[in-house]
Amino acid sequence: MITFKPGEIKKSGDMYFIYGDGGTGKTSLSKLFKGKKLLLTFDGSWNALVGTTDTAVMAFGKSDEATLQKSVEQWLGQYLYSDEFDVIILDNVTALQNFVLENIDGASKDGR
Repeated sequence: MITFKPGEIKKSGDMYFIYGDGGTGKTSLSKLFKGKKLLLTFDGSWNALVGTTDTAVMAFGKSDEATLQKSVEQWLGQYLYSDEFDVIILDNVTALQNFVLENIDGASKDGR
């Protein structure tokens, strides 16, 4: 947790939520942001970034499903407040949600 005393509140980073159908350029849009970028991709859509030199990619897939939520929390915790990256991109949030929900289904002892 971060706390600020009255009169000492610092500006936080900006956050954007970009929504659109597949193939409309959401991933390509990340190239417009300045600085070092980290892309966490959950749907394999990094082709638009081939040839870029300022973006690191972490691609999650079916084999990561069981530990995905924990892994994402870990990586975000590591990089969110560090100076290593200026921009962090989660692409695409719907795929991340589906991975997490699929892993939760049937995970409880009573099947709920």
